[in-house]
Amino acid sequence: MWMTRRPMTIRPDLPIGEAAALMARKRWRHLLVTDGPAGTLRGIVSLHDLARAFPPDVNPLAAIESAEGPARAVSEVMSTRPTTVTPATPIEDAARIMMTRKYGALPVVHGQEVAGILTDSDVLRAFVELAGGGGETSANARSARITFDASEGEDAVPFVIDIARERRSRVASVLTLHHEGQRLVVARVVGGDIDGVVGAVWRSGHRVLSVLEG
Repeated sequence: MWMTRRPMTIRPDLPIGEAAALMARKRWRHLLVTDGPAGTLRGIVSLHDLARAFPPDVNPLAAIESAEGPARAVSEVMSTRPTTVTPATPIEDAARIMMTRKYGALPVVHGQEVAGILTDSDVLRAFVELAGGGGETSANARSARITFDASEGEDAVPFVIDIARERRSRVASVLTLHHEGQRLVVARVVGGDIDGVVGAVWRSGHRVLSVLEG
């Protein structure tokens, strides 16, 4: 759902200067390296990998813009045997890998063939959409993100839906998370009696930690 499908790939023997120029023109930070357009994944190369191949007294960005750079092959600086995910990998699992290992992108493979690439920008886009902040709300509709505490094992989804329905509000998203030893619920509601929703959460015995409108 979130990966970039059919990403452009490069050959392992492509000169570093040409790969850098391509990245600069397309404003990409990563390229997948394969044996061919639909070949086996051989590695991944980042803009940082390419920049390190330039002489220390050369401005890599200036060289990239002019399509000048080392003639050595990308295979000399790429990351071989990169960590990969599959199209069925949950987005949160992929995000956890990227966060803990400090990766900017993950190749997505199906068998041995490249199916796509997942970047940190894709993960941020997924988070915005899953949190209900994708911009689908009408400009005239009031909305709010309500954060409150919950007990372990409590099913927050029907709780939020029932309260919102009674006050003619629509639930855009409900997320649960653990933060500083607390289990929290983050619910985004749109339209209706939002103040009434917040009041009902309070009266139910939950502690409302924040209400952010918009």
